[in-house]
Amino acid sequence: MAVIGQLTSLYPGQDLLTSNTFAVSGEVSQIKIIGMRPGDQAQVEIQVGLNECDVSFVPYAPNCCGELFFCYPQNEFYLGAPNVYRLVLTNRFDNHLTDPAWFENLKIYQTPVDSKYLKLSEGCNDMGCAQVIRCTPDGITIDGILCPADDTFLVNVLPSLSGWTLLMNDGTLLDVPLTSLDNSVDINGFDLSVNFLTLCEQCALLPIIPRIGG
Repeated sequence: MAVIGQLTSLYPGQDLLTSNTFAVSGEVSQIKIIGMRPGDQAQVEIQVGLNECDVSFVPYAPNCCGELFFCYPQNEFYLGAPNVYRLVLTNRFDNHLTDPAWFENLKIYQTPVDSKYLKLSEGCNDMGCAQVIRCTPDGITIDGILCPADDTFLVNVLPSLSGWTLLMNDGTLLDVPLTSLDNSVDINGFDLSVNFLTLCEQCALLPIIPRIGG
């Protein structure tokens, strides 16, 4: 029987992108993740199989919630259905693939709690479904509404008549003009030409500043 209030560390563990397995039996477990960054997500997987030879893990999908993801900036959720679970870590921008140390400061804990102090909705195996939270390619949605996030990034660089246009992942366009009033620099899309004669003429007009101290 689980001890109410006993804290167990699930991550870091033996695997870089997977938490240690943990059991939920008899009491509701609070799962808390500390140190998630923008784009981080953890999918809950549940153990299936009848014996050691055919045990495997599949995405956990409570009836009323679909597959269960734990997304930044959430910091805790509850599991009440008796079984063995684990969390699989990813980042929707694939930062974990380019940086092997991406999750080095992440910590995951399990704590059995007394469910009489919790207000959990019916259905969904003792998990609240007041809000349906999903991780999507565009960001985090709550009840189907895309929530604003600060984790915007550059998607593409497009040529323009005066420089470049930066396309961000949220659809925002940012103009980066490159202009030259004296026509010493000419830009046409990605083609850039410099008139060095004009530049030298401008340099010749600059005042000569004497050096002090030799």
